[in-house]
Amino acid sequence: MLYTNKAYDISELVITAITRSKKAAAVNEKRNKKNNDKEQPKVVNEETEKKLTDREIKQAELKKKIEDRKAAQLKKREELKAAIEAKRQKRIKEIEDAKKAKEEKQKNN
Repeated sequence: MLYTNKAYDISELVITAITRSKKAAAVNEKRNKKNNDKEQPKVVNEETEKKLTDREIKQAELKKKIEDRKAAQLKKREELKAAIEAKRQKRIKEIEDAKKAKEEKQKNN
């Protein structure tokens, strides 16, 4: 305590003012440090850059494999559709031939 008389005791006020100013200074330092970190250009490591390019190459290869697989599936699906359609057309022709044969048989009788 700076003063013994309670009416004139300002020690608590002084301590809080000092603490407040220290906290404000710490916040400002932290803000300045953060801003300085943002302004500094990042150092690009060749090894990490190589890893990134390798990763990009692998991703491109995987995408190509996926596209090839999709193309193969699409081709297979189209072949199946064509086969089904050919089978359908053959069946329709057989039905028409059967109808014609039946009509001719009825005409002949």
